[in-house]
Amino acid sequence: MKNLIQEYYLQGLKETSTLIKLIDPLLNEVGFNTRDIDSVHEEYEVKTKASAVKIDRCLKKKGKPIIFLQAKSIGRRDLFKDDYEKTFRAASWAHVSFCVFTDGISWEFYIIKSIRSKTPQLLKRVEILYEPAKRDEITQTLKNLTTGGRYESQ
Repeated sequence: MKNLIQEYYLQGLKETSTLIKLIDPLLNEVGFNTRDIDSVHEEYEVKTKASAVKIDRCLKKKGKPIIFLQAKSIGRRDLFKDDYEKTFRAASWAHVSFCVFTDGISWEFYIIKSIRSKTPQLLKRVEILYEPAKRDEITQTLKNLTTGGRYESQ
């Protein structure tokens, strides 16, 4: 029997559906109210010297941006190669310490050290397509990043 994530993968969810069906419920579970702009800002724009960058979800704590989340259609994490550099640059400009990239089944967590740092550090990569129980690892990592809890890099 296939799990729900595998069903969504086989359906080939587009980005918006991936956000609505997989990512937003997880964010709500962690404590981010996706209906409150002071908690989750959709299509958040950061203007850098080079350009304006759209962030799919800007996660906030007390109204202050703390995590940038970029999403793609389910199973299309290969498309992030175009987003890494501009998202990291936007995070540096906005003084956001963490970036998350996900297609709903693959989750990558990065720490942004400073605007001068050219290489953000990969904290963790979690794949849940065939191991849906690893979803708990994603929620725990997000909770740790938002509460100042402990996190470990891979």
